[in-house]
Formats: sequence, structure tokens, C-alpha cells
Amino acid sequence: MTGPAAKPTDLEPAAAPSPRRAPPALPVPPAAPVPSAAPAPAGKPRIDLGALSNEPGFLLRLAQLQAYSTVLEGVDPDGPRPGAFSVLYLIARNPGLRQGALAKRLMIKRAQMTKLVQALTARKLVQRSVPADDRRGIELA
Repeated sequence: MTGPAAKPTDLEPAAAPSPRRAPPALPVPPAAPVPSAAPAPAGKPRIDLGALSNEPGFLLRLAQLQAYSTVLEGVDPDGPRPGAFSVLYLIARNPGLRQGALAKRLMIKRAQMTKLVQALTARKLVQRSVPADDRRGIELA
């Protein structure tokens, strides 16, 4: 007669997990080649983009600039730019928001945020105040 089956303890090494098999690779069609030189607009030189023509970050930045350009076509030229609009919108939704917290959330450098808030304050679009409990901070409304 044998005793009860031995129970593993915390001191015993765990059994090695069974090896996982990678799923079969799916066939990927070849990507269409991206031209390394964009066609030049009339009157402007053609620029060879080289390896940048396949870099997602670079292409996203170009797309962002094109989107801003399209949006700004129908906007008052004296109105706020997209970055300033974002700042104004968030301040309106969050009165008393700290300038530093807003800069951090929008990933805007503190010095750039200071210039932007000063410009918005000069246009009387934003009010700045120093909270009594923390004289180092600036609240926006």
C-alpha cells in the first residue's frame, strides 16, 4: 500500500511549462512601393525623401500638417490655431486647471505653454490666477 500522493510545496520547483508553438505565419502580400520622391507642386523643387518615405512617424507628421492645412482653410485667419484651440477647449471644460498639468497632458514644453497662455491672456481669452495654497502654481480659467 502506498501513501497519499505527494503534494507539491512552495519549495519544490514548478514543472516546466509546455512549450508553445507559434501560430503559422500568414502570407503577407508585398506592400506597394512608396515613391521616395514626392511629386513637386508647381513652381517648387522635387525633394527626394529617401528612407523617410517609409518611416511611419514622418508620414504621420506630414498627414497631420496636411490635415491642419485643410482645417485651417475654412477658419478665420485671426482665430486660434489648432494647438491654442485645444488649450482653450480644455480650460473651458476644466476651470482652475493648473498650467503645468495642462502642458504635461498636451505634451507641450512648459516654456511654450507659458508663451501660449500669455498670448491667450493678452487677447482676453484666458484668465490666470495664482492659488492661495500654492504660490508656485498658475490656475487657468
